[in-house]
Amino acid sequence: MADQLIRSSGSISANISEGYSRISNKEKARFYEIAFGSAPEARGWYFKSRHILTPELASKRIYLITKIIKLLLNMISDRRTAHKV
Repeated sequence: MADQLIRSSGSISANISEGYSRISNKEKARFYEIAFGSAPEARGWYFKSRHILTPELASKRIYLITKIIKLLLNMISDRRTAHKV
């Protein structure tokens, strides 16, 4: 379980930073979309591991990942809009 959690949450940050380093808005959006795909998976693993992490810690992490999902939606939308212009 810990391995899945580390893998999915690590993918979020790795793809956000990779997207940020790209010049093209299309490429940025692509990496942000990959991060967006990993976020619900990470949220699900935090939910499944709430009995190990304590419910309070799991809730805090789930809340943070939900905020990241919202930010990624805006980032993807901004990059896609900028790409079309």
